[in-house]
Amino acid sequence: MVAKDLISDVVSPLFTSDTGNTALSWMEIHKISHLPIVNNKQFLGLISESDIFDLNSPDTPIGDHKLSL
Repeated sequence: MVAKDLISDVVSPLFTSDTGNTALSWMEIHKISHLPIVNNKQFLGLISESDIFDLNSPDTPIGDHKLSL
């Protein structure tokens, strides 16, 4: 199996302008704990639920914070 076969189009990536609240909503809807973050179609990393809770400011854009993954 090749990595491209594992990629799903069902879950949309987050953008750096999306907030932590948006990420948490998508995670709850799709029952997942991590989401990819992209900027201009470039993969920047992943964000987890715990990353968002550690930010202590879920209303600010994700791009304003350092990503752990």
